Amino acid sequence: AVAAAEVGNQSRGRCWLVGSGPGALEHLTLGAAALIQQAEVLIYDDLGTQAAVEAFASAKAELVYVGKRGLQKSFKQSQIDALLVEWCLKGKR
Repeated sequence: AVAAAEVGNQSRGRCWLVGSGPGALEHLTLGAAALIQQAEVLIYDDLGTQAAVEAFASAKAELVYVGKRGLQKSFKQSQIDALLVEWCLKGKR
Protein backbone atom coordinates (compact mmCIF):
# COMPACT_ATOMS: atom_id res chain seq x y z
CA ALA A 1 0.00 0.00 0.00
CA VAL A 2 1.22 3.48 -0.77
CA ALA A 3 0.06 6.71 0.84
CA ALA A 4 1.17 10.22 -0.09
CA ALA A 5 0.26 13.39 1.75
CA GLU A 6 0.07 16.46 -0.47
CA VAL A 7 -0.49 20.13 0.26
CA GLY A 8 -1.22 22.09 -2.90
CA ASN A 9 1.26 20.88 -5.52
CA GLN A 10 3.99 20.08 -3.01
CA SER A 11 4.44 16.44 -2.05
CA ARG A 12 4.94 16.10 1.68
CA GLY A 13 6.47 12.65 1.73
CA ARG A 14 5.51 9.09 1.07
CA CYS A 15 4.73 6.12 3.21
CA TRP A 16 4.96 2.53 2.03
CA LEU A 17 3.65 -0.29 4.17
CA VAL A 18 5.96 -3.23 3.52
CA GLY A 19 5.16 -6.65 4.92
CA SER A 20 7.70 -9.42 5.17
CA GLY A 21 5.26 -12.29 4.93
CA PRO A 22 5.81 -15.05 7.47
CA GLY A 23 9.03 -13.40 8.62
CA ALA A 24 11.70 -15.24 6.66
CA LEU A 25 13.92 -12.82 4.76
CA GLU A 26 13.73 -14.89 1.57
CA HIS A 27 9.97 -14.18 1.40
CA LEU A 28 10.56 -10.43 0.99
CA THR A 29 9.90 -9.26 -2.57
CA LEU A 30 12.53 -7.42 -4.60
CA GLY A 31 10.22 -4.41 -4.66
CA ALA A 32 9.96 -4.40 -0.87
CA ALA A 33 13.75 -4.66 -0.54
CA ALA A 34 14.17 -1.70 -2.91
CA LEU A 35 11.71 0.41 -0.89
CA ILE A 36 13.57 -0.37 2.33
CA GLN A 37 16.86 0.65 0.68
CA GLN A 38 15.36 3.98 -0.46
CA ALA A 39 13.71 4.84 2.84
CA GLU A 40 14.88 7.87 4.78
CA VAL A 41 12.89 6.71 7.82
CA LEU A 42 12.00 3.13 8.73
CA ILE A 43 9.33 2.59 11.36
CA TYR A 44 9.54 -1.10 12.12
CA ASP A 45 8.28 -3.67 14.60
CA ASP A 46 8.98 -7.24 15.66
CA LEU A 47 6.63 -8.86 13.17
CA GLY A 48 9.35 -10.36 11.00
CA THR A 49 11.02 -7.16 9.85
CA GLN A 50 14.27 -6.92 11.86
CA ALA A 51 16.24 -9.05 9.40
CA ALA A 52 14.96 -6.95 6.48
CA VAL A 53 15.97 -3.72 8.24
CA GLU A 54 19.44 -5.09 8.97
CA ALA A 55 19.89 -6.43 5.43
CA PHE A 56 18.56 -3.52 3.37
CA ALA A 57 18.28 -0.25 5.33
CA SER A 58 20.54 2.59 4.30
CA ALA A 59 23.14 3.64 6.86
CA LYS A 60 21.62 7.13 6.57
CA ALA A 61 18.08 5.98 7.38
CA GLU A 62 16.46 6.99 10.66
CA LEU A 63 15.31 3.81 12.40
CA VAL A 64 12.25 4.03 14.65
CA TYR A 65 11.48 0.83 16.57
CA VAL A 66 7.86 0.51 17.68
CA GLY A 67 7.78 -2.93 19.34
CA LYS A 68 4.81 -5.25 18.82
CA ARG A 69 6.00 -8.18 20.91
CA GLY A 70 3.70 -9.81 23.43
CA LEU A 71 3.98 -8.58 27.04
CA GLN A 72 6.72 -6.06 26.17
CA LYS A 73 6.55 -2.31 25.76
CA SER A 74 5.32 -1.27 22.34
CA PHE A 75 3.57 1.62 20.66
CA LYS A 76 -0.19 1.61 20.25
CA GLN A 77 -1.38 1.48 16.65
CA SER A 78 -2.68 5.04 16.90
CA GLN A 79 0.83 6.18 17.92
CA ILE A 80 2.36 4.35 14.95
CA ASP A 81 -0.18 5.96 12.63
CA ALA A 82 0.71 9.39 14.04
CA LEU A 83 4.43 8.72 13.45
CA LEU A 84 3.77 7.78 9.82
CA VAL A 85 1.84 11.00 9.24
CA GLU A 86 4.43 13.09 11.12
CA TRP A 87 7.33 11.85 8.98
CA CYS A 88 5.33 12.26 5.75
CA LEU A 89 4.49 15.83 6.65
CA LYS A 90 8.22 16.44 7.14
CA GLY A 91 8.71 15.39 3.52
CA LYS A 92 10.42 12.07 4.29
CA ARG A 93 10.17 8.77 2.46
